Amino acid sequence: IMVLCTSYKQVNALGKAIRMKLVDNENIFLQSSGAKKHRILENYKQKKDAILIGTSTFWEGIDLAGDLLEILIIFRIPFDNPSDPFNIVNHNMIKASGGDPFYDYQLPKVMYKIRQGIGRLIRSDRDIGVCIITDPRVANSNYGRNIVDDMPVIPKVYHHLDQVISNIKNFLG
Repeated sequence: IMVLCTSYKQVNALGKAIRMKLVDNENIFLQSSGAKKHRILENYKQKKDAILIGTSTFWEGIDLAGDLLEILIIFRIPFDNPSDPFNIVNHNMIKASGGDPFYDYQLPKVMYKIRQGIGRLIRSDRDIGVCIITDPRVANSNYGRNIVDDMPVIPKVYHHLDQVISNIKNFLG
């Protein structure tokens, strides 16, 4: 399992919550600001039934083919920080040219990043897996339809965790 977060704060909070629930903490790997990405990945790959929780660089550029990754959880929609100076400049330029910063800039970036995240799960035509997006904005916001329509498969919406678990067990065997 890999969980993609949008901040180190989410990584740490989620890691802490999972560690409180699980007896075997040796199979939980958290990305931290000082840890080397390749070392975290190598440790994750050596453990069966491991959970990797990461942000930023784990959204792209890593290869976990086959049974190294069967379940991908996207914790939150990966929007950029709106107060980042680079984003402020881009938003102002788009507005000045008559565009909509959210629909013309932010949303396309989010959809690309989600595709990149899903690409961690499906590395070849032989890979199978489950992607879970836990952010309710995908189902409940006006822009959520754009995100859903951009996905490589038709998603299913579940309202109860037991349905999700049951269907994952049936799908993965």
